[in-house]
Amino acid sequence: MDPQLQQPTGTAGMMNVPPYNTRVIKEPRGMIRIIQLVFAILAFSITTSFDTETSFTISCYQSKAATNQVRYQRKSTYQVEYPFDMSQTKLTYLESCNENGDEMKDKMFDIDFSSSAQFFVATGILSFAYTICCLYGYIKLWHLYENNPFFPVVDLVITAIFTIFWLAGASAWAANVSDLKHYTGPRYLIEQLPHCNQTIQDIEYDCFSESPGKWSSLYISLIFGFANLFIWGASIWFVFKETHFHQRTMQPMMMGSGGAGGVHGGMPPMMSAGGGGGSMMTQPIGTNQQQQAYPNLGDQTTIGQIPTGNQFSTSGY
Repeated sequence: MDPQLQQPTGTAGMMNVPPYNTRVIKEPRGMIRIIQLVFAILAFSITTSFDTETSFTISCYQSKAATNQVRYQRKSTYQVEYPFDMSQTKLTYLESCNENGDEMKDKMFDIDFSSSAQFFVATGILSFAYTICCLYGYIKLWHLYENNPFFPVVDLVITAIFTIFWLAGASAWAANVSDLKHYTGPRYLIEQLPHCNQTIQDIEYDCFSESPGKWSSLYISLIFGFANLFIWGASIWFVFKETHFHQRTMQPMMMGSGGAGGVHGGMPPMMSAGGGGGSMMTQPIGTNQQQQAYPNLGDQTTIGQIPTGNQFSTSGY
């Protein structure tokens, strides 16, 4: 064939390649990426936007006998918010009261849960960014992903790494949320004030808790964290199926199933021209196959051959 006629055919073949592959969104590999994208956003956004406060009240009385004579009463609040480094948050409380008035004091607590919280949030942000890149590669660069075995392997390794990150981040943050709630609660804060529920110079200081704070949204973020762990772990299988490792494990199984009943007359099975996992020809090419393919040819054994004179009846002329 003339080489000049071959080049337009190849160019036309390249132009026929679709620029987008939206079919992958309907497959488990692409659908799971979309779920991971949504769950990652919910996990880190709820954690970073969390804000609550715990509170307690300190009242000072003239004496135990005069319980109705309250000199001063002050409510103290303790702010809890991301990144949960409570060593930077001060607590203002009523320290003492006398005839001249009340005295307020600030106190700092050495409580820091920022490391586990920031690791949890960083895992969510990185997961969000990676799922965006994956969806772009699946849809836009699908021909590179399917033709180059390097990209599925990299996708498999990164997916496994994020699964480990979610396991470590969600587990550590779940344990620290319980500790954070305890060490910022009003009961713990009251225990750290030496004059609470004490009588000093005929002044009785009564401390009682007001609000332990609202922690429901932080628990919801933990639920999405463990949900991300489950989804990323499940996606490993669907990404593994796209790698050449899975194709190598499936090829001996297909060869074994074909060798059990695919040998005819002692001749080994012949692979089709497509190669790989294509269909096998379990018997040699012969008259039986031609008769099956062309059942209406009768005694003709050569396709396209013009019948000779003795094949026609002379009565027809």
